[in-house]
Amino acid sequence: MKGTNLKKAILRNCNLFMVEFQDANLQDADLGGVDLQGANLNGANLQGANLNGANLQGAELFGTNFKGANLAAAIGVLRDQLEEAEIDQTTRLPEDLT
Repeated sequence: MKGTNLKKAILRNCNLFMVEFQDANLQDADLGGVDLQGANLNGANLQGANLNGANLQGAELFGTNFKGANLAAAIGVLRDQLEEAEIDQTTRLPEDLT
């Protein structure tokens, strides 16, 4: 699924364990509750996406665009992962990372 266009897709509660979403367009997608453990999201556009309850444990996030995304209730996301990603003041982060 590398480079795929899933802009505004509704993928709530899907199992996308280890999925290859490198350079994918997931802008404004609803990924609430999605299992993205170990997923490759390098270079993906998740601007404005909803990731509440999404599991990002071990996901690759180098250059991932999370501007305006909601990660407030994301699971398993670490500060080290986000240092490689693009975030801004509109990105909602988990409380333990703010």
